[in-house]
Amino acid sequence: MTNRHQRGIGSRPAGDRSGDETEHLAEPIHQDSEQNTNSHVVRTAIQDGLSSGLSDKTLRDIWAEAERRYLARNG
Repeated sequence: MTNRHQRGIGSRPAGDRSGDETEHLAEPIHQDSEQNTNSHVVRTAIQDGLSSGLSDKTLRDIWAEAERRYLARNG
């Protein structure tokens, strides 16, 4: 068990018997999983950008294209 998980359990009020250790471990583990997923998505996007090479598009062109794609997906 990591120090972070131990702190989560140790931070419960003394009279708190509303759940067992499994419930109190689940939230930090879930947060870790979300952070890992988000980190992976960002790393993948950065690598894709680097792998795509140089572009002759301007920032304005790229932004406009991103807005069009967003609106097409999200209305």
